[in-house]
Amino acid sequence: MLDDLDLQAMKECSELIFGIHDFESFTKSGPEQERTECDIQHSAFIRKDHLLIYQIEANRFLRHLVRRLIGTMIQVGIGKLKVQDFRDLLEHPNTEISGHGARAKGLTLEKVRY
Repeated sequence: MLDDLDLQAMKECSELIFGIHDFESFTKSGPEQERTECDIQHSAFIRKDHLLIYQIEANRFLRHLVRRLIGTMIQVGIGKLKVQDFRDLLEHPNTEISGHGARAKGLTLEKVRY
């Protein structure tokens, strides 16, 4: 299955999110969420045997942010979206258009720092 993914395109997407961005297109909005900006310090795919691991570090996470980032990057990896589509979601935040959500299965929170 990994061989069917365009890992280079997915890597490009993961590099686009470094720094401070408005992730409104990648979160489930609600009244409790006043701001949608996050500072991403690390975003990378690691291939380990038959697994593809995505690591992300940020100053904060929004509701469903990681699931929607991963899901949208997978859409790019399988060719349903282009890197430019991902870039557009990032550069032109919009609550009407959202990223594709990945299932929670396999997501692991490794560490929280204060």
